[in-house]
Amino acid sequence: MDTLESLRGKSEGAKDLKSVVSAMKAMAASNIVQYETAVSALGDYYHTVALGIIAYFKAEK
Repeated sequence: MDTLESLRGKSEGAKDLKSVVSAMKAMAASNIVQYETAVSALGDYYHTVALGIIAYFKAEK
């Protein structure tokens, strides 16, 4: 059977682990926002390039 001190140590370890997991979740959420922003920017870039190509070929006629 675990002693009181052993149980306290396990409790502190669990609290530390919870803190680490919370920090990792926050970092993951931040990374997701960065990737979503990048995808949006790439969509805008693609649209701009497509408009440029269309304008070029219309001017060639």
